[in-house]
Amino acid sequence: MKTYTDINEIKTAIKRLKGFTESRPKLPVLELVWLEASDGKLRLTVPNNQYGKVVSFTTASVLTNFVHFSVCVKYADLKKIIDKCRSDVEFDVKDNNTLMIKSGRLEFTLNGKDPDHFPALPALRDDREASSAISYNDLQAELAFVHAATDESTHNNYTSGVLFHFTDAAGSTRLRLIGTDGRRLHSTFTESRCHSVGQDRRQWLVPVQWVKAFNGLKLPDNDDVYVEFYGDDMLMWRIPTSGLSGTVSLLDCLYPEYPKVIPDDCTSRFRLDVPGTIETLNALSVVAKHKDGRHMVVVNANGRLDLSARSESMGNASGMVECSHLDGPDAAFALNVDYFTETLKLAGKREVVMANSGSLEPVRFDYQDTDRVAVVMPVRMPE
Repeated sequence: MKTYTDINEIKTAIKRLKGFTESRPKLPVLELVWLEASDGKLRLTVPNNQYGKVVSFTTASVLTNFVHFSVCVKYADLKKIIDKCRSDVEFDVKDNNTLMIKSGRLEFTLNGKDPDHFPALPALRDDREASSAISYNDLQAELAFVHAATDESTHNNYTSGVLFHFTDAAGSTRLRLIGTDGRRLHSTFTESRCHSVGQDRRQWLVPVQWVKAFNGLKLPDNDDVYVEFYGDDMLMWRIPTSGLSGTVSLLDCLYPEYPKVIPDDCTSRFRLDVPGTIETLNALSVVAKHKDGRHMVVVNANGRLDLSARSESMGNASGMVECSHLDGPDAAFALNVDYFTETLKLAGKREVVMANSGSLEPVRFDYQDTDRVAVVMPVRMPE
C-alpha cells in the first residue's frame, strides 16, 4: 500500500506537531505518532498528557492520494528522516507495521508498532457547554499577552493556566482571557464570534503548555480557530484551513475571583513615555538586580517619573522620565523591575496609562485602543 505526499506539506505538518509532543515522555506510547491515510488525507496524530489529567491529542492533516494505511512510529525518528528528504515522499506500510519511506534516491525503513497500541482518541460527546470561532491572529495575540503573566514552572495550579471566561456585557457575550502568576495579572478580550454558551458553566482553565504550543504554530492571519468546551474537563479545537485539530485536558483547580484584583477606581493616572521608561528601567536594573537590590525600583510619579534603585553592596541609581499627569494626586510605590519592564514592552507602539491609589495598592496599566489590562502588585518600599 503506497501513498505519495508533497514534501513541503509533510514537513510543515510534522513541524507544527512539535510543540504538542512531550520532550521527555515517561511512557513509551507517548513517543509515538500515528499515521493514518484515508479519504485523500494523511493524518498525523501525537499524544500528550502534560496538559492535564488525561491524554490529549493533536492532529495535522495533509493531502495525499487515496490509499488506506495505518501505522505508529516514534515521532522523533520520523522527524529526523523527513528533515533529510528533499523531494516528495512515498510511504509504504508492510504487514509487520514497518514504515517504508522513499524520497528521490533516499530510502528508509522505520520500525513501527501496531496502531492498536496507540491511546484511544476521545469519542464524540454530547455535553458541549460553549463554542466560539476566533481568527487565529486575534486569539494568538491575546493569548500571548496573558501568557506573559502565567507561571510555567507550576503544575496543576491556577497560575499554570489561562482562564477562558465567557462574560456578558452590553447585551452580548464576549470571551475574556486571564493569566496570573500571583504577583501580576493580565486580562484581555478576544473578538470571538460566540455560537453558543451554556448557563451552568462559563469558564475553563486551559494549561499554559498548550497555550505555548498553540502560539508557536505561526498560521495565516485569516485562519479561523474553532474552540469547543465539553463538561469541565475537555477543550476541542480545530483549524480546518490548516488541517489542524486537537483536544486539551483542562486543569481542575479553583480560580481566584480575578475581578477583585483589577482596580477600577484608581485615584491617580499617568500617561507614560513607554520607550523612555523602558530605557531607564533597563539601566537601573543593573543595580536593582544586584544580589541585594531586591529587584526593586521605586517610582515617584507627578509631572514626571522619578525612578530609583538601591543595593547596599553596590550603590544607588536613579533616572527621570517625562510623563503626562492625567488626574489625581502624586503617586509613590515600588515595583519589581522585571515586571515593570515586561509590562511596558507588551505595549508595542501603543500608549500606556499607569494608575494607582497608594503605595501598597495594585498598579494598573491600560493599553491604548485595546481591552488589555495589566496589574502588577507593588513591593513594600524600604523605610
